[in-house]
Amino acid sequence: MKRTLVVVMVIMFALALLAGCGGDGGGGGSSSPALTGKYMLVSMVDSDGNDWLEFLLMMSEMADEGDEFDLDSMYIEFTSNDKFMMAMDEDGPVEGAYKVDGNSITLSVDGDEISGTVEGNKITLKEEEDGESMTMVFEKK
Repeated sequence: MKRTLVVVMVIMFALALLAGCGGDGGGGGSSSPALTGKYMLVSMVDSDGNDWLEFLLMMSEMADEGDEFDLDSMYIEFTSNDKFMMAMDEDGPVEGAYKVDGNSITLSVDGDEISGTVEGNKITLKEEEDGESMTMVFEKK
């Protein structure tokens, strides 16, 4: 039951992250060699300041052996051809396209887009909907 709750919550955040604002599904843009590689989720905070990553790790500690939450299963991996894979749970990654314009980045999956910023080896994505927001920070490892 606890594992199911954790998986449902992670999937819910992944869907919110990708479904926030519609787009044309374009992708494209110029590839940035600095983005090539794997970026791990290091922070997930909502508009009320709640640390959801900390909550998921706490739930994992209470889970039965073998049902622990695996933080390594939450990442974005960029390839050299303007494509990325994003994994938010053990079910595996989804694929999409990205474009970079200055320090802005836009990720597109199946026509849905989310935008954020790139600062050094950190990517910050922010989803806003109905007055609520979720900010996710990924760091290159």
